[in-house]
Amino acid sequence: MSGGMQGGGAEPILTTKGDTLTFSTEEIRNPIGVDGEVLMADSTVPLGVAWSVPAAGGSPIWEIMVYG
Repeated sequence: MSGGMQGGGAEPILTTKGDTLTFSTEEIRNPIGVDGEVLMADSTVPLGVAWSVPAAGGSPIWEIMVYG
């Protein structure tokens, strides 16, 4: 593993709140998207992920369920 989050004086890869660490052929900073976007798999871009607005009509991947 090179650079980034290691010690030893290397420049940090993650520089902004919300950044994610991605990998193609090396560790790369993926900056945060804008409000309302979600990180989605996208095989058409070099990193394999992209920030996108979710399609309408879908349901969230999480729900709070209360039983009782």
